[in-house]
Amino acid sequence: MEDTEVSQVMGPLFRYVDKFMGKDYMLWKFKMETMLKARELWRLVDGKDVKPSEGEVAALSTYTKRES
Repeated sequence: MEDTEVSQVMGPLFRYVDKFMGKDYMLWKFKMETMLKARELWRLVDGKDVKPSEGEVAALSTYTKRES
């Protein structure tokens, strides 16, 4: 990996991942998944976090914020 790519992946809480531009999909996928896992958002993507019911106001608020 080049230095710029490493800084994108290894920065504090993985600030960003460049938009996928049609090249190096596996590298982009790795960066995206790593960033989402570091921010504890991966479970939203893989479907393991389920939206709480309307009665669980605090949990629903947290879920909605994370989902956004």
